[in-house]
Amino acid sequence: MQEISVATAAERHARLSDFAGEDADQKARDAAAKRTNVDFTQVTPKGWARVGDLIDKNPAAAKTFVFLARHVNGQENAVVCSQQLIADETKTSLSTVKRHLDFLENVGAIVRLKIQGGACAYCLDPQEIWRYWANAKKYAAFNTRTLVSKRENKLADRQMRMLFGHETAEETDQA
Repeated sequence: MQEISVATAAERHARLSDFAGEDADQKARDAAAKRTNVDFTQVTPKGWARVGDLIDKNPAAAKTFVFLARHVNGQENAVVCSQQLIADETKTSLSTVKRHLDFLENVGAIVRLKIQGGACAYCLDPQEIWRYWANAKKYAAFNTRTLVSKRENKLADRQMRMLFGHETAEETDQA
């Protein structure tokens, strides 16, 4: 092991510069790791077992599970949306989606947290499905990507029309 002298101010400054460089290198490696798995969903062996079991027991509910897995936010492993949005996106009825979600919750595939106005946060087990790099699992929280259907939310419809140039601010104010 090599000894490094830090007896003089110049040596201390040089050593601090070395530490700063190592810290910058680590930050660059972390940023590269983050970019490596952008829009990448990791499925563990336990997760593949879950998907296979869902397909065997209730293939239509497996489709709902896959929809949720595709849309969970990376760091939090959860998504907030309404059941109607899930029904629209999976081309099934609202009552069918409700049955699927009940089934998924009963078999432990999801945790459903009710939010205001009919929306729920759907949380997946990070030991099964994870949308973030593997070394960040300990940081899971419940900040989520929120999906809002224009059909269910007139305010969102007006905001989207305004954002995309189909409506002016004055028209929005009159509504």
